Amino acid sequence: MQPSIYQQKVIDWLGDNRDLTDSVVNSVAGSGKSTLLKLAADAISGSSIDIKDCLVLVFNRKNKDALIAKLDPRWSRSISTVHSAGYRVLKRYLGVRKLDVIEHKYRNLARYIDWFDGSNPEQGKLISRTSFLRLADFVRQTLSGTTPEALRWLIDRYALDIQSKDLIAIGERLQMLFEMGSQQAAESAIVDHTDMLWLPIVWQIDRSPGFKYALRVMVDEAQDMSRLQLEFVLSLAHKEAKMLFVGDPAQSINGFCGADTNSFNNIKQRLNANEFTLPICYRCPVSHIELINQLCPDIPIKPKNNAPQGIIKVISESDLWHQDSDTQVRARDLVIARCSSSLVDLNLKLITRGIACNLVGSSLKRDLLELLEDISSQSDFIYHSFLKFCQAYLELKRSIYQENDNGSVLLMQLQDRVKAIKAIYQHFHQCQSVENLTEKIEQLFSSEDSESVLLSTIHRAKGMEAERVYLAEPLTLPLLWDNQKPWQQKQEQNLLYVALSRSTKDLFLIGDAFWFDGNPKQARYGSSTSKFAEEANNTDKDLIVSTASTEELIERQKLIQLELGKRAASRLGDLINLDLFHDI
Repeated sequence: MQPSIYQQKVIDWLGDNRDLTDSVVNSVAGSGKSTLLKLAADAISGSSIDIKDCLVLVFNRKNKDALIAKLDPRWSRSISTVHSAGYRVLKRYLGVRKLDVIEHKYRNLARYIDWFDGSNPEQGKLISRTSFLRLADFVRQTLSGTTPEALRWLIDRYALDIQSKDLIAIGERLQMLFEMGSQQAAESAIVDHTDMLWLPIVWQIDRSPGFKYALRVMVDEAQDMSRLQLEFVLSLAHKEAKMLFVGDPAQSINGFCGADTNSFNNIKQRLNANEFTLPICYRCPVSHIELINQLCPDIPIKPKNNAPQGIIKVISESDLWHQDSDTQVRARDLVIARCSSSLVDLNLKLITRGIACNLVGSSLKRDLLELLEDISSQSDFIYHSFLKFCQAYLELKRSIYQENDNGSVLLMQLQDRVKAIKAIYQHFHQCQSVENLTEKIEQLFSSEDSESVLLSTIHRAKGMEAERVYLAEPLTLPLLWDNQKPWQQKQEQNLLYVALSRSTKDLFLIGDAFWFDGNPKQARYGSSTSKFAEEANNTDKDLIVSTASTEELIERQKLIQLELGKRAASRLGDLINLDLFHDI
């Protein structure tokens, strides 16, 4: 395999055993990160470094299996996911044959805390168990403390549904939870996935006698590492180790679940690392990259020599199943969306028309099932009045969110999930109970290896590719909301880049996009040239609402969306019925 000039620079650095500096590689979408890791591994194989002293950490099990298949079999024990590496470290430290991995470990332990054991219902109302556990996970992912100041920062950053009062009491119960979790792991080897990285850091396992350090460490997807992941990886490295972190800072999209939103640059600064760039995209056609260049000029992405021109085409939703249309979806096509309700709605419509399809993504499934549990836990719940209880739950949360600084984003996220769960309930109208509906939700999901049309959120689609990709509701990219933080705005822009870089041939936009007018070289991202849009920005909203009919408001809403996207639209959204607004 002949390396590119960009890959060769990295290989030359790695092969110089006198140079013990560390490096980061800015690797754009489709630039062949796995190829670079293979070339790096081949270079190490021919050096004096023993493969047993090396560690290659990749994003997921699929990437791990694919890389193992490409390399010398001697590398099989040196390649793993970050969590698999943590599993091995913990197992060796505890002296057990295997760990008992229970994902709901901390949910189960929380039942022994006074707020959630039913002994004091009034205290339990201070914070829901779900919100408490989310906060606990963010404490671990960010290696934060449990002081009121630390918890207040987490609540604000991650828009948690938690009031900022009673933080001392919340912190005390978090400490109780962590102590129980640590004790259970030590005595019974019971862990969840986050424990695999958190306990080695808390217990300082790297300082224990006989700990095996790595002399060469290579890490993929460095742009989305949490502080916990980074500290764990650094704990594995020998003091004279050489470390290589590969990632694309413009694909940093997991800040919402605890990743360091500036991970790539922070790693570079902390290690005083060299920076290399892999700018050639071997996946995307020329037209797709030209659009990315226009919308995201700071991303150093270029097409390969002789790359195909490719297609970007705006289609209607009905084109997905119209038999005479060349855009009709077929097996192995990929449908992506920013909002889960858009994805679920399309999935159900395809099922109704007899098109084999599957949702992918365990986090979306978990969110839907947790919402179903919360809705059905309301007092006097009746399954056949499910829609009424959905609305009651939404109104309850709306009143609570009014007191929360992050109320806008919390309400937006909840409305998206409620819309999705209502669509599922209405589609499976034959279900007679929550248990029946739970089974149906489980059946909607499958792995990305399924021979069917695949539907995924853009977050889940990172790392995926397909010849033909369909982007649902492109107007929701970038998604914007009131009081949005700068890091959230940047991650929404990154999601647009991820969406535009999944296809190897055809990209279909299901509906208009304000940033695309049919010519990638004249993309309009962020522009506000429309006279109407300027009027909408400068006109008194109360005057608009008081003088316009509902139909005029809806039409005005659509025009603003088409011209400026969600940011301009959201300025009028609070003045129109929210259910109506989200159905436009």
